[in-house]
Amino acid sequence: MFYRDLTDAIDYNNNTYQYFNYASQTVRGIQYEVTVKPVAKLSITGNYTYISASQSTESRVTNADTSYTYSLRIPKHTANIAIGYQVTPSLSVSVSGKYVSKRYDAVYGLPDVTVDSYTLFGASAQYLINKHFKLFADGQNITNKKFFDIYGFNSIPALFNGGVTVNW
Repeated sequence: MFYRDLTDAIDYNNNTYQYFNYASQTVRGIQYEVTVKPVAKLSITGNYTYISASQSTESRVTNADTSYTYSLRIPKHTANIAIGYQVTPSLSVSVSGKYVSKRYDAVYGLPDVTVDSYTLFGASAQYLINKHFKLFADGQNITNKKFFDIYGFNSIPALFNGGVTVNW
């Protein structure tokens, strides 16, 4: 669990190109992570974060005092899971998933915009040839989901890479 209470925090208005102070901001939340190994070769790790925020500050539309029940760009819910399996002593594979709930972003001078939630999937494998050489392959956002962490800025498309690691 965590609790953060700020007063007189500094922010920047992209319309007026000026800094200003938050009157107050309160953030509460929980984070939890667990790893289980149901069988010797299988590992499952997951984590979850919940955040509840409120702030009293200058309106991003009118510059008058106002209150918001969220923080910009910070989702209420975030969850990750990774499942790994040791197929042989030399070969391991894993899959992963990530969920980020909707959140809000600022377009100063306009009402805040909603940034949609998204779910991403990944997969990886590595093969140990011997103590000096290892092959690996990795895929991120393998469903090529179009998503945004910051309003108006694209994030990674499907990304695949592979290679050889050499240790002497």
